[in-house]
Amino acid sequence: MEEKPAQRARLLSNGLGVSTFVLILCGLTGVSSNQVVVQRNVNAVLGKNITLSCIIEVGSNLSLTQSSWERNLPSGTITLAVFNPVFGTSYSPDYGKRISFVSPSQRDATITLEGVGFADVGSYTCKVATFPLGNTQASTFVNVLVEPKVYVSAGSTPLLEGRNESLVAICIAERGRPEAEVSWESDLSGQSVTQTHDDANGTTSVQVSYMWRPQSYAQGKTLTCVVRHPALQTEFKIPYTLNVQFAPIVSVEGKDRSWYVGQKNVKFTCDAKANPPAQRFTWIRLDGPMPDGVEISNNILAFTRPLKRNDSAIYRCEVMNKIGLRGEDVNFWVQGSGEEPSLEISENVTAVLGEDVYLSCRYLGESQIQSAEWKRQTSKSVFERLAGFSNDSSSYPESVTNLTVQVKVSSVEAEGEYICEFKSEDEFFSRSVFVSVLGRPDVQILVREDVINNTSYQSVTCFADGGRPQPQISWVVGSLPPSGYPFTVSVRESLPSNGLFNLSSVLRFPTHLQDEDNVTCVIQHPTLPHPKLATVRVKTYTRPNVTIKAEMVQQRGNYFWVVSCISSGGRPDTDISLAPNATVGLQAEKDSHSDVQRLSVHLPAAEYDGRSLTCMFSHPKFSHPEERITTLPTFYLHKVETDSSNFQDAEYLELQEGETDVISLHITSNVPRYSVICTKNNGPLPEDVELIGQNLTFLAGVKPLHAGLYECHISYLHLNAVLRFNVTVKPRPLQAVPPTISVGLRSEDGRWVMECVAAEAVPAANVSWLVSQSVSEEFWFNSSSYNGSHTVRGVLLVPFCSPWELTAKCVIHHPAFELPENRSIRLPLCARPNITINTSTEWKDGRKYTKVCCSVISIASAADIRWLAEDNNNISNVMQTELLSEGVILAWSFVDLPSSLFSGQNITCAVKHPSLETPAERTIHIPEHKPPLLSVTVMRQRDPPLWQAVCDCEGECFRTNLHWVLPKRARPETPPLAEFEDNGIKATLTYPFPLALHEGQNLTCMYQFDHRISENRTVQIPKYYITSVKILNHSSLLSGRHSDQRVVFGLRVQKNHLNQRILLGVEGNVPEYSLRCQRSDGSTVEVDESAMILQDEGLYSCRASFYHHTASMTIQVEVTDEDEQFMQIMVICISSVTAVLLILGVVLLVFCKKDKTTKYKEQESVAALTSLMQEPGSPEVKKPGAAEDKGIAQLDNYSIVLDVKSAL
Repeated sequence: MEEKPAQRARLLSNGLGVSTFVLILCGLTGVSSNQVVVQRNVNAVLGKNITLSCIIEVGSNLSLTQSSWERNLPSGTITLAVFNPVFGTSYSPDYGKRISFVSPSQRDATITLEGVGFADVGSYTCKVATFPLGNTQASTFVNVLVEPKVYVSAGSTPLLEGRNESLVAICIAERGRPEAEVSWESDLSGQSVTQTHDDANGTTSVQVSYMWRPQSYAQGKTLTCVVRHPALQTEFKIPYTLNVQFAPIVSVEGKDRSWYVGQKNVKFTCDAKANPPAQRFTWIRLDGPMPDGVEISNNILAFTRPLKRNDSAIYRCEVMNKIGLRGEDVNFWVQGSGEEPSLEISENVTAVLGEDVYLSCRYLGESQIQSAEWKRQTSKSVFERLAGFSNDSSSYPESVTNLTVQVKVSSVEAEGEYICEFKSEDEFFSRSVFVSVLGRPDVQILVREDVINNTSYQSVTCFADGGRPQPQISWVVGSLPPSGYPFTVSVRESLPSNGLFNLSSVLRFPTHLQDEDNVTCVIQHPTLPHPKLATVRVKTYTRPNVTIKAEMVQQRGNYFWVVSCISSGGRPDTDISLAPNATVGLQAEKDSHSDVQRLSVHLPAAEYDGRSLTCMFSHPKFSHPEERITTLPTFYLHKVETDSSNFQDAEYLELQEGETDVISLHITSNVPRYSVICTKNNGPLPEDVELIGQNLTFLAGVKPLHAGLYECHISYLHLNAVLRFNVTVKPRPLQAVPPTISVGLRSEDGRWVMECVAAEAVPAANVSWLVSQSVSEEFWFNSSSYNGSHTVRGVLLVPFCSPWELTAKCVIHHPAFELPENRSIRLPLCARPNITINTSTEWKDGRKYTKVCCSVISIASAADIRWLAEDNNNISNVMQTELLSEGVILAWSFVDLPSSLFSGQNITCAVKHPSLETPAERTIHIPEHKPPLLSVTVMRQRDPPLWQAVCDCEGECFRTNLHWVLPKRARPETPPLAEFEDNGIKATLTYPFPLALHEGQNLTCMYQFDHRISENRTVQIPKYYITSVKILNHSSLLSGRHSDQRVVFGLRVQKNHLNQRILLGVEGNVPEYSLRCQRSDGSTVEVDESAMILQDEGLYSCRASFYHHTASMTIQVEVTDEDEQFMQIMVICISSVTAVLLILGVVLLVFCKKDKTTKYKEQESVAALTSLMQEPGSPEVKKPGAAEDKGIAQLDNYSIVLDVKSAL
């Protein structure tokens, strides 16, 4: 923004109304400035509308006279549109309705141009005229854009693999303005060739061809044509899919396996990748015809029989399409019988050119090796021997089964198939490995600068030579890859006779369009573990900041304009020129310590009045030369004006006698300096009247002698201005003196005290108070007088707290006021009390109480608290207060409520306070009082041998409310014990007792949580009994069938048997029992669980017990010998046979004499014989019933005694 010197005068006034005469002298102390802000360049799309903005920055002491838009044509300058704040807008008839102001004002002159065409291209100037500085302008260049038509077409010939560089596709952007930026995006190593053609109306067609050496790996990949143009909102992209034709690439599935004699189901599948597709597959054997048992079906070769040794050979699969014929060989070596291969060989090896590679081959079989060698196939039937040994050779290796060779890779011819062979007396073993040769590229980077048509271009070339396979080169500028304009990338590749690729990539760009100071070349290759980076520094340009500055200086009594064209921050230097050409006083300088350039010229101020100067700046970063224009002001002096109207000659000005008056002079002018001389009645000014600065001052006040004609002459060189005015002095009148009004506010004794004072008034003022709300207020007034003036004081007292926001207004009536004067005081809203309510519980004498506390923090006065039940009845309470700080009071109240009486009810705390319109309430809910949960269990204790009843209480359990209800006449030996948790929600009451005390009775646990309510749980103590102890083995009752006799059981056991057991059982319902046995002499007998272990014959007694329940039995044990038993059995058997024979003889005798005997005698005889067979023993030794346990029959021995009695 340019600075223009101007003079300014200040308007000084003492605020005495009509008694002050103001003369305005403008521009006496400095130069103001204004600036026009436009867009340097505006692009419009053909046929669309365009907006040309023009923002005007006007100083506060300047006014806009007129703004306009002009266009510079070869035929001259035409005015398009004009805006005048007074007369409105005007438009050129040539543009009709195409042009209009958007929102014309003193700060905005933006216009809209509709239907832009080619004829609208050019420079447009926004010109602003301000008063008093004159004209300022700025220019905008309008360019018309034409959106290009974009399409992609394929090359004229098909892409065949192996051919030289071919045309892949063409991307065309037709008839664009300006020319479009067209590029190809691809990861291929091709290059773009750009051609341009100029069309009508300044449009340009751009054609970019993509050249590339076709390779089969890119089949189906995509190229993308990218078009950028200012008329396009985003990049326009068109994809193009590559169609590369190539001969078949053949591969055989199964060729890398091992084969052995007798192997079955061996087959090879030949696959081919080709474009166009493969037409024919052929299998051949290189050393002769196919053997028998081989079946060929299109691309499959299969052995239909087990493999033989003579099947070993080289087989080839040949595939043909329209492009050509290619094949793949299979080295088929059949080894000896067995499922495991006999040779272990290195897998396919990758070697780097110039380094060594090791080939390892080991024989794993058991045969005696006669010879071994590594060889390489140099042609279809020729093999070159590399290393090896045989029995007749002079050198013999340390290991005949491990053949490892070192191969120096000196050229790409080292790539190929290597065969390892071992021979024994009976067998031949062979396997092959393929060695691939890679070349590590050598990287270099160079920078070159060219200047074409005064434009600097930089080319960065990255070389990657000697690579195999072909390396990949990419670029990074800054931290991003270059994409499209202004960068172009061209790639060149060559394949010399040595089989190594030489690749170079050139990144080219205009220096002024690239801002990064380094460029990085990224090389990727299989021989490099990480991409290799090569970075180089490049030259960059920086856009300068340009401006124009004008300032006035005084030299040797004369004034000069110093106009400076300034450029800063640019690289390289800016070319600066000044128009119109001024050679006198022209100085060019550059600060060596900074990047500031300055071109200055000294111009006489009088000669260059109102002239415009233009600075022209040229720089590579500018698309066209930049202009900065300034217009030097025209000096002028205007006549004197007041704020309300213009002064006329001999104007009368009435001043009040006795007032200390100041007349401020203000002249509209832009001269650098001026002189002012004032006179009275063509003579000097009175002694007590002086011109101080721009003020005519009456030092001792206005007096009658100051009346007269005053003249003030303002001059600068040939410019003059005169101000004449006639001063009259008005005598001092007697008038009312308005009061000095003041109000105050303070707090005192819990009330607001507002004071309104009307002081030093003549006559006394009338003071009153008005309050916005109906509150309890109190007024009092007093007045006093001094030296004829009166002071009235009105005081208003209101409560400190109120539910409303109060406004008190003091109204003052006085004759000096046309309307009553008001002074208002707004009292702050009293803070609402902070109410908090909380509860807690406690137990007293077995009853639960809920303690509720309500606390209130309030201002000025304590709150009133009361409690309400659900039926709105008051609850008695205790209230206390405490002074927390000045004006802050804490009040609290609490009540203790029996929880059972208020169970499930809502209790309300009601608070009254002066700050509340209605009482505030806080309600809290008393939880419903629920009885605790009881559970009762009974268990046995081992030590001491007592039973224990346990009562568990869960819930609100108070220790004194839990107790046992025992049966009548029950006297517990130990009192019940209670255990409680700290939180009071669980309790346990235990009661130990002997079983005999409560057997078969009920025990009740009771919780009495109120005088009227209780909860209980009952448990029954089991009833046990033991009737007798029984023997589970076979035994007999010897005595004790009657109740008055001792029960003795007899039991016989075998002699010489150790640890014989007697199984015992208990008749009863006891869950368990203890068993103890002893001999008749009191010694203890060992008992194992429920079995007594016998020691010897004799009398034993056993006792079973469970707590106080007992039963016992006695056992007589006899020991028998097996031999004696056998003799007894023999005697019994003989006696039985004899008895039977006698009986049969008797029967026959009876039948023989049946006629002589009667039926009665027959019966008597039979009865007599039968009686002879009955056993005469006691009932105690009879055979026991069949209810014995068969599982222990092997432990019982029986003695049968036959006592034969006969009457014969």
